[in-house]
Amino acid sequence: MLYLVRHEETPLNAQGRNRGTDDPPLSAKGRADAASTGRMLAGKIDRVVADSSARTQQTAKAIAGGKPVETDPKLRTLNIGTQSGKKATPASQRAFDSKYIDHPSVKIPGGESVDDWLPKWKDTYHKYLAASKKENIALVTHGRPVSAAVHGFTTDSLKEKNVPKLGCCVFKVGNDGVPRQMKAKTPNSNPAVPQMKLSQLARA
Repeated sequence: MLYLVRHEETPLNAQGRNRGTDDPPLSAKGRADAASTGRMLAGKIDRVVADSSARTQQTAKAIAGGKPVETDPKLRTLNIGTQSGKKATPASQRAFDSKYIDHPSVKIPGGESVDDWLPKWKDTYHKYLAASKKENIALVTHGRPVSAAVHGFTTDSLKEKNVPKLGCCVFKVGNDGVPRQMKAKTPNSNPAVPQMKLSQLARA
């Protein structure tokens, strides 16, 4: 089994800024969500692999359950160069998509083009997918790599509107090769009291 895990929240995510080559650690919320992701994957994984960024390494260690975290730079996200750290407004995201995602051969200043990055990520993903037939592997990476794998490595999958949201974002990929999003379970604060249905809560 292969598990695709998006890193958890950083201060830049919370501020609505592009991460790119900037390397912030997880925020307090990100660390809490990483712990929740770890509980969701407990007992399910044999190997954990992440790129070298602080946010993926922290997330990976939280889900590894004491196992060593392997580092593979090929799990990195698209290098957006001078866009890193800038405020990500709806208008700026549309402009970025129009200029660089819709024209994948155009190099992002200070970074790379989609055509430079996407085929390499696709090859890396399929290498781990093949290996996951024999062992359960968690790949901890970024929003765009996860979205590309989920949506068939189309350029359109790299647009921000298509990237899966933060917060226990895990996709499970089985023998059929289809990524399916896992749902985090909400723990009951008092296990002696059964969870109530929403309809019951509305009447309470």
